[in-house]
Amino acid sequence: MPDDRDLIRSRIDLADLVGERVKLSRSGKKWKGLCPFHAEKTPSFYVDSELQLFHCFGCKKGGDIFAWVMESEAVDFREAIEMLAGRAGVELTRGSGAKPDETRRRLEIMEDALSFFREAFSSSELTKSYSQSRGLNEETLALWQIGFAPATEYALGTYLGKKKHALREAQELGLLTSTPDGYLDFFRNRLMFPIRDEQGRLVGFSGRSMDGTEPKYINTRESPLFHKGSTLFGLHQARQLLKADRRAVLVEGQMDVIACHGAGLPAVAPLGTALTENQAQKLKRYCDEAVVLYDGDGAGRAAAQKAFEALGGVGIRRSAVVLGAGEDPDTVLTKLGAEGLKTLVDNRVSPLRFRISWLIRTHERDLTSPEFWEAAESELARSTSLLEVDSIIDELSAYHPNARVDRMAVVSALRNQVNARRTARKGTRNIAVKQTGTISKPRAPERLLLLAALDQEFRSETWPMLAEDDLIVSDGGRSIADALLAYSADPPAAGRGEIARALDEEMRIALMSLEASQDPFGGAVEPLSAAAIADARERLLKEKARR
Repeated sequence: MPDDRDLIRSRIDLADLVGERVKLSRSGKKWKGLCPFHAEKTPSFYVDSELQLFHCFGCKKGGDIFAWVMESEAVDFREAIEMLAGRAGVELTRGSGAKPDETRRRLEIMEDALSFFREAFSSSELTKSYSQSRGLNEETLALWQIGFAPATEYALGTYLGKKKHALREAQELGLLTSTPDGYLDFFRNRLMFPIRDEQGRLVGFSGRSMDGTEPKYINTRESPLFHKGSTLFGLHQARQLLKADRRAVLVEGQMDVIACHGAGLPAVAPLGTALTENQAQKLKRYCDEAVVLYDGDGAGRAAAQKAFEALGGVGIRRSAVVLGAGEDPDTVLTKLGAEGLKTLVDNRVSPLRFRISWLIRTHERDLTSPEFWEAAESELARSTSLLEVDSIIDELSAYHPNARVDRMAVVSALRNQVNARRTARKGTRNIAVKQTGTISKPRAPERLLLLAALDQEFRSETWPMLAEDDLIVSDGGRSIADALLAYSADPPAAGRGEIARALDEEMRIALMSLEASQDPFGGAVEPLSAAAIADARERLLKEKARR
């Protein structure tokens, strides 16, 4: 009996699937075209209908129909097989998720609820007036399918009952609330924003108050379809824009997302909470950099810092836009227009400059105070970017109380104080590392080669370096290299996690320390590159020659 994957493969031709996105032309027994995954002028992308495989000889990406959907749609395998099963008319038989009929029924309830909210909006003059005051024109209202939940208690439940839906199931989906007197509408007297997952399926709603009632937003409760901590508002709409430059704009609310999209910016937002690691991990499928564009108040600054931590934890490059007090993306768009908002995003700053700018704002009445300089030095000491720190010290020195006497002396003193703080922090971290493992850390160039060997993109060229005589010589570096070579003498195909699980506990701790040492504050690090690897190897070869 063929399994689900074989059945799907037998019903879908890869060339037809790829041909919907890539203009293919016949080349012998194969098809060729311009690769959709990197810029090229001469086709190096091929599809083999006989083998049902694609491969690009430029960027080296390739695989079967499942790999194609995962790469082109930026989804995981489970989502890819579900999408292809729907296309092929295959009912999946394995997995722990809901049965297809059950999921289909739930989605139908959600879509019928949306139809109700849209109809209610069209008959509410008050809601139309409010939307116009917020800059939501008819095109935007239609694009985002914005609706209205009436203030009455049983309107949606009655509507869904007439549609022959089970009200108990609607309650499980967060649309109704169960009471001794029956099922009440969960959303009442609110502007309704549909929440779709990255596949475009309607999984929940967010209701915004229009009269100042708190909370401002109410989201669908956790349900079989909706998981707030792993869903991002606007991601489905942003996917196509993100394919262009893989830079997302992270904002706080639904209106901010809509404003940014109106300016051509691929914005997404968490749903009423701080950005979670799951949301950041999902965003990583679609972007390499996230620009944090949060409100210009204290709450926005605090939320931005939490976003930096979540984004850095999954390896997304981080930057931010500094907004004035009382500003948000929606008000900036109204004030400066689409080009003005785009310019702000283009002029984004690093997380460190973002935090320093907030220090300046909060101490602007007295930038000579000891409190300001204490906080500034502490922030600068946390950074691993020495060039940026030096640049900021030069800029801040103009505010120092001794700058008029001898500004160069001030710069020198600030650098010494920041370096002393950094050394103290580094000592604290080293103590923590020694308490968690007995394997010492490799030196910087060795560490880079070891990280490259664990990275699947650079593994084939870097793994053999682990066995080169007298190249990696520190105790810690040699221990890790030998453990990896013991796992496999040749570059393995396994993922980093699979390799780590095959090692003993002490070595796994060493690998964790190895990765953490790239950025001790949990932030994103500069990506590995062929140039960085070559430079690290050259440094080690020079040291070997000197020895």
